[in-house]
Order: sequence, then structure tokens, then C-alpha cells
Amino acid sequence: MADIAPIPLNLLTDSIVVTEHVSATRHQAQPTPPEHKFERVRVQPADKRQIVGGSGEAAQLQDIGNYLVFIDATNSVNPDGYQIKLGDTVLWEGRPRQVTQVNPMKALLPTPHHWEVWLA
Repeated sequence: MADIAPIPLNLLTDSIVVTEHVSATRHQAQPTPPEHKFERVRVQPADKRQIVGGSGEAAQLQDIGNYLVFIDATNSVNPDGYQIKLGDTVLWEGRPRQVTQVNPMKALLPTPHHWEVWLA
């Protein structure tokens, strides 16, 4: 099978800082959540909604995200190899945004070609 080219560097112009989601309990002191810097990613506005709750009058539109982050397996810089998870917070352009969906995209490969991360 032919190799699939990585996302071109000229498209990966953004940087983000990801703060891990730490589940809090009232009996433990809050630890400082770890942060991970990603460079050479792409963040673009994109609206994603899905219908939940059945069909007809029971159906509702649920917002999934307003921004989509592309993280390339080859050209993006992820120094500590952190895998973004649901509930993490992404800081981009000075604003924190919540991770609502993470999709590893394999593109017919055995390992992900890139990840698509939805932010709300």
C-alpha cells in the first residue's frame, strides 16, 4: 500500500497548550493539572452538531464543537507524546476550550495518520 503524505507544514501554523482533565473529589487537594504543548497543528472554526434523544419531537440538536484541531502524526510537534482526551482543556489564542471529541484518523494505515479534536 502506498504511503499517505502527512499534512503539509504550511497548513500547520498553530500552537496549543493542553491541560489534562483531573477528576476532583472533595476529600483530596486539587493537584496542579499537567500541561502539554503541541506545535505545528491546525485549528479552524467548524460547527458540528448531532441529533440526540430519538426522532420526531423527542429529537434535540447537541453541539459537539465550534473548532476543529488537526494534529499530524508526522509533522506536528508533541514532545511528550501526550494523547488528548475528552474533558481536557485546550488553550488557543488566549481562550480555553473544552475537548468534546477525539478522532484518530487512520487513512487505511495501521496507526493514525492524524487526529481530529473537536473543541467547544
